[in-house]
Amino acid sequence: MASPPQDRLLDHSYDGIQEYDNPLPGWWTWTFAGCVFFAGWYLLYFHLGLGPSIYDRYDQAVAEHLQQQLEGVDVANIDDESILALVREGDKAASTAGLFQTHCANCHRDDAGGLVGPDLTDDAWLHATRPLQIFEVIDQGVTSKGMPAWGDRLRPAQLLLLTAYIGTLRGSEPEDPRPPQGQRADLWAEL
Repeated sequence: MASPPQDRLLDHSYDGIQEYDNPLPGWWTWTFAGCVFFAGWYLLYFHLGLGPSIYDRYDQAVAEHLQQQLEGVDVANIDDESILALVREGDKAASTAGLFQTHCANCHRDDAGGLVGPDLTDDAWLHATRPLQIFEVIDQGVTSKGMPAWGDRLRPAQLLLLTAYIGTLRGSEPEDPRPPQGQRADLWAEL
C-alpha cells in the first residue's frame, strides 16, 4: 500500500512564514487551458476578421427584419382599397412605426402632431383627398413645401406600409398639435 503524499514545505520563507507546495487541482488547470485556447480562437474569429463582424450581423438582422416586415405586401396593385385594407389590418402598418420615427418624425413629430410638416392625425390635408394620394406624396414628395421624395430611398412596399401607418394615426390626440392645414378630407371614412 502506497503511503499518502506528504505535504512538501518550500525552502524559502517570507517574513518568517514558510509555504507549502500545493499544486492546483487538475480540473482547474484544464479549465484555465481551455479558456486560453478559447481566447485565442475568439481573437482570431472576431477581432482579426475571420468571422462576421458585429456590423455584418447587424446588417443581416436588419435585412431579415425588413424582409419579414414586407412579406405578404402586394405592391402590384396599389390603390385606395389596398391601403385601407392595411389600415384595417393594423399589424403590418404598425411594423413601420420605426420607419416613421426615422424618416418622418423630424418634420411631423413622433406623435405625428406636426412640427415643420402638418399634423397627420386630423382630417385636414394639404395634398390629398384619397389614401392613394398620400402614398404619392410620400413617394414623389412636394418640393415646394420641403417634403422630400422618399420613393428613391424606400421600397414601394415600405411606402405602402408607411401610408397605412399614417392611416392608423388618425384620431390619435397628440399633445399640442399644429392647427389644421388644407382642406378637410375624410380619407379614412371607409374604415
